[in-house]
Amino acid sequence: MRSYFGAEEALSQQLSSYAKGVKEKIERDIEYIASVDAGSFEKIEYRTDGRPDGADLGPDAKLHIQRGGKLIVHHNHNSLHSLSSVDWMALVNEPNVIENWVHCGDGTRYMGKIIEGKESIVRYFCQKRNGQSRWGARRNYHILNSFSRLSSNREFDGLPMDISPHCVNIFMRDSGLVEYKYSFGVEFEIMVVKAMSIINR
Repeated sequence: MRSYFGAEEALSQQLSSYAKGVKEKIERDIEYIASVDAGSFEKIEYRTDGRPDGADLGPDAKLHIQRGGKLIVHHNHNSLHSLSSVDWMALVNEPNVIENWVHCGDGTRYMGKIIEGKESIVRYFCQKRNGQSRWGARRNYHILNSFSRLSSNREFDGLPMDISPHCVNIFMRDSGLVEYKYSFGVEFEIMVVKAMSIINR
């Protein structure tokens, strides 16, 4: 994973600490979004819509794009989930947003970037039709099949839901559609290693 530049480190710490506060029931369950200029890494915007399921670019970020600027977006997930199909579609729908980062409460972070020329395939895979996307169907496959051995173990309660988006995003990366990088926090990494030892028995 690349290093942070400019305003990114402070913003990422702010997002991670907020997500940690949600986990510890100190903060409300809402998402924040931070935008930085892709060239200078200066902060353009930090905002929330007050929703637990996402935050959209605000007027400052949209104006920056209208003026020809490119953005890198950072946001928090108050779970340990990686980028969702909605996060990928945000990159498809706004080509001037070139990277989308997710920050979680234990220090886990993910970065997604669509490979040039693959936008239409990512759209096909991630766009919802009749309430479901191909991305979501593959995630459900992982939950029902790959992680079935975890379902009876209370120690891993919720882990299949947490790790399944990561597995789908690795599939997209290995299919040559996206650049996808990640760094697990200590807590999540321990759980994933223990879980994979059970799955691979």
